[in-house]
Order: sequence, then structure tokens, then C-alpha cells
Amino acid sequence: MEWLNLFIGFFIGMFVTSFTIIQIGVILFFGIPFTLKVSKAGEMIDGHPIFRNYLISSLVLIAIYCAILYGVNSWYPTALVGFWIGSVVAILFGIGKLGFNQDNKSDWMSSNHKYLKARVEFENATKK
Repeated sequence: MEWLNLFIGFFIGMFVTSFTIIQIGVILFFGIPFTLKVSKAGEMIDGHPIFRNYLISSLVLIAIYCAILYGVNSWYPTALVGFWIGSVVAILFGIGKLGFNQDNKSDWMSSNHKYLKARVEFENATKK
């Protein structure tokens, strides 16, 4: 029975971390630096709410992670070790998704294209 609790906690930890902590990492290691780069290139409209949106998203994701951690600790404490192991494994597998890559750039474009002055100029300014 202890192994079952460990595996259940492991999968809960991996799932929750993949959708919360990894997303915060993408915001910190790609979203914010990329937005700063595009802003410094003069391609963003004035007063865009991207950084405010990143802050709100990060706070909501932290709250979700903490609430699920609290729930596991309160209602299923025998799975807590598995939860932590699953969280660490998810972080290790997710490290490669945190930096500049085409998927992150595409997601950024689909979310923030409305704050760009001109999409063609944006593509020229952000070529790597």
C-alpha cells in the first residue's frame, strides 16, 4: 500500500508541477526577457499590460500549486513524499522548455500580438 501512495503522489506532483511551476519558469526565463527585448526594440505599443498579466498568472499558478500541496498534505499525507519526488522530476524534465525556443515564441506571439506595432517589423527585430 505504501508503494501505491508513493506512485499516486508522484503522478499528482508531476501533473501539478508541469502545469504550474514549469509555466512560472517559462514566464521568468522566456516571457519577461523576450518582452523586454521586443520593448527595447521599440516594437511594443505604449502601456501594454503584458508584465501585469505575467504577475497575475504567476500568483494564480503559485496559489494553485500551494492549494494542491496543502490538500495532499491534509487529506493524503502518505502521498506527500511521492508528491515532492514527482515535482522534482517534472522540474528536471521541464528545464529544457524554459528558454528561447520556437514553441515559446509562437505562444508569446499568439498571446501578445495585439500589443505589437507591426508584426513584420517584429519578425525582423527578433531574429536570432
